[in-house]
Amino acid sequence: KGTLDYTIIGDNVKIDDCCHIAHNVVIEENSLIIACSQIGGSSHIQKDCWLGQNCTIKNGITVGSNTLIGSGTVLIQSADSGMVIVGNPGRIIKKR
Repeated sequence: KGTLDYTIIGDNVKIDDCCHIAHNVVIEENSLIIACSQIGGSSHIQKDCWLGQNCTIKNGITVGSNTLIGSGTVLIQSADSGMVIVGNPGRIIKKR
């Protein structure tokens, strides 16, 4: 149990090595969390997301379903569904 609520990892979520998932995080089903990713506390990763290696998700961020977060991206604001986001800070380059 996290500080305020449970940390929940949904069905069919694949988590690679050296990933950090903080307190109160919700990761919905069919998402992929690739090596060295960091997810800050109270974040919500919706269905069918792909988080590239070494990406960072700031505390309290919501990542919409079917979103791709590129390698090394630093996401500092919530993202809508179906986005492709890359860079530091993360920028939307395409809507899928």
